Amino acid sequence: MLIPPYCYHVDFTILVLCVDSAILVVCFDSNIPLLCVDPTILLLCFDSTILVLCVDTTILVLCVDSTILVLCVDSTILVLCVDSTILVLCVDTTILILCVDFTTLVLCVDSTILVLCVDSTILVLCVDSTILVLCVDSTILVLCVDSIILILCVDTTILLPC
Repeated sequence: MLIPPYCYHVDFTILVLCVDSAILVVCFDSNIPLLCVDPTILLLCFDSTILVLCVDTTILVLCVDSTILVLCVDSTILVLCVDSTILVLCVDTTILILCVDFTTLVLCVDSTILVLCVDSTILVLCVDSTILVLCVDSTILVLCVDSIILILCVDTTILLPC
């Protein structure tokens, strides 16, 4: 039944509310509640699968089932996966990609790239526009210090300084 400025659907599945040019769409079957308040969009799924929030032109996308968490706060993107597989963080236009399962760590701090693998296989470090590539398993060490390339193999087979 359409009654301006309010629209109701009484079978408790879909409620469409229009209040002062603001649209409120609510689904009470606990599948998709969709809320629009003062040109901000709030999309919520109460079955703990998808939560999409828009507050003051910032987008917050949350999945409460600990698989995907996407957060946008003040034009910065925060992508988090709580199941310790992928963590992507953007703080002040710097990108931080972290994998908590100790396989891949990609860090960007002040426009420098830090790629770390904590399982002691590959360590790639960039500090002050110098590249440091380290393999902690004592096979290959590649070091760049002040535009000087140092290639070291700690197993005493190859030492090649430049």
